Amino acid sequence: MAGKFFILENKLESRKIPLSNIYYFEKIKGTHTTCVVYVDGISTIKSDLREILPRLDNDFIQCHKSFIVNVAMIRRIVKFRTYSILHFDNNVSCPCSNKYRKGVLEKWKYQA
Repeated sequence: MAGKFFILENKLESRKIPLSNIYYFEKIKGTHTTCVVYVDGISTIKSDLREILPRLDNDFIQCHKSFIVNVAMIRRIVKFRTYSILHFDNNVSCPCSNKYRKGVLEKWKYQA
C-alpha cells in the first residue's frame, strides 16, 4: 500500500491520509456523513460508503452495512454467535456482521 493515499476533504480541511494508516470507515446512520478512523485520529466527510469503496485498494472490504475495514490493520477477530468484533492497535475496534464475516476472515487469513 506504500504511496497510496485517501484524500479527505471537508469544510474545514483537506488532508492526504496513507491508506496503510486507515483502520476503517463508518457511515453515520441518518446522515450523509462518514467517519474515517485512522492512526492519527478521526475525521468526517460528506460521502457514502458506495462512493468510498472504489477509491480504496484491495486491503479494504465491507464488514458491515455501515463499515468498510482495512484488513491489513486487523490484529484480532473475536467471534460471537451473531456478529464479530474486529480489533486493531490502540484499542480501536469495530463490528463485523455475520453477512460479511466469512469474506473478511478469508481475506484476513490469506492476505499477502
